[in-house]
Amino acid sequence: MPQQSWYSISELDPGTQLGPYSVMGELGRGGGGVLYCVEDTRSGQFAAMKVLSHELAEKAKNVRRFLQEVRAINLIGHPNIVETYDVGTLPDDRPYYIMELLDGNDLSQELLLRGRMSPQQALEILEPLSAALHAAHEAGVIHRDVKCSNIFLAEATGKRIVKLLDFGIAKLIDGQSDGSTITTIGRVLGTPHVMAPEQLKGFPVDRRVDVYALGIVAYRLVTGKLPFRGNTPAALAQLHLSAEPIAPSSLAPVPKAIDGVIARGLAKTPEARYEDAMAFLDAFRCAVSGESARRAPAMAEAIAIYLDLRIAETDDGDEVDEELLDDLWNIIDTSERTLLNAGLRIALQTETATLAVFLTPASRKRADAAMSRMRNLAWGLYEILQNRPTPDPRVHINMCIRRDRALVLATAHDPEGIAGPVLDVRVWAPRENMHGVVESTSSNQ
Repeated sequence: MPQQSWYSISELDPGTQLGPYSVMGELGRGGGGVLYCVEDTRSGQFAAMKVLSHELAEKAKNVRRFLQEVRAINLIGHPNIVETYDVGTLPDDRPYYIMELLDGNDLSQELLLRGRMSPQQALEILEPLSAALHAAHEAGVIHRDVKCSNIFLAEATGKRIVKLLDFGIAKLIDGQSDGSTITTIGRVLGTPHVMAPEQLKGFPVDRRVDVYALGIVAYRLVTGKLPFRGNTPAALAQLHLSAEPIAPSSLAPVPKAIDGVIARGLAKTPEARYEDAMAFLDAFRCAVSGESARRAPAMAEAIAIYLDLRIAETDDGDEVDEELLDDLWNIIDTSERTLLNAGLRIALQTETATLAVFLTPASRKRADAAMSRMRNLAWGLYEILQNRPTPDPRVHINMCIRRDRALVLATAHDPEGIAGPVLDVRVWAPRENMHGVVESTSSNQ
């Protein structure tokens, strides 16, 4: 039974009955609600109950976000993410959910108690944390608030288990949304100390915002400090947007290779960071061990979008003028920005062609959803390019999309780490001028 010192008299008094759950006392409270210890009278087991605060419950969007947290956790179902058991509503219509009761400290408290960790000790935290984030991303969930106080070090049967908490501002992607929009472009959600530049700007986000936060957690683990500290939120935001952190090896006895890993994790633009949490972990692990960050080649499925610009012959022969060059450069520049912002890797780029690749999730359902997104992306880009201002009539746009096998080489997080059939445009790209987006799929899919 939990210690009596955990309790405090609160708005739900000890003994309050909610279905099969009996309130034992309050565990804590924060900006989003109150956490209680409850007993499941059916089994005698203790659990935690999170209740939305009165203030937040007054707005429907807060209730939706609260319930989305439960949905996000249930979508993932990973041992390093807190487990939920039940959901319900109080008599005053405030929602609550029941989750596992954890015994231990959050990582922020742990660092305050013991100070910075060695690189090997940090790796023992980063491995399960990265696995939890990878599982979340594969399930179509971006956490958006990965920080030390949301990482819990639970003690169970003599072992320490890392648990990722608080999916209250998680973003559901890959078609997982229920149709209601909780966040929009321009709305800033998150904790300023761990927010990526694109979050601070209110731009659309993807899994790389969690990679940025993972870099901040790693920095704090090995140095005991945050990479950026500002006296005001505005000053802190400006540091995230423009400043470079002090190298960890200047603050603590860590291998210099870790400096580069964390610097890449904290890159100002998403495309300059590691593509996902596992790529960050792989690089950090190798920096700790002194090995090169290399993986064995493996076959995977990928989607390629190929932009091929055809230049019509004119009476002037092969002469290329500035108007034509300007149009070509504008097309390539627009395409590159659009594809990178959508999470693709640029595998090939010339003055007249761009080949971008997206590695699909292992799950067939999510791979199909990714294909649908890439198809919409290709058609959207094609329409933008076709309707560009002052187009040169000599330029014809061929746009192709291909789903095929890819060989993921040792440096899988780099653009040049992709090879295989998906890149062989000589085989699958049409030779003649086409209109619209041409789609093809390998017979192996």
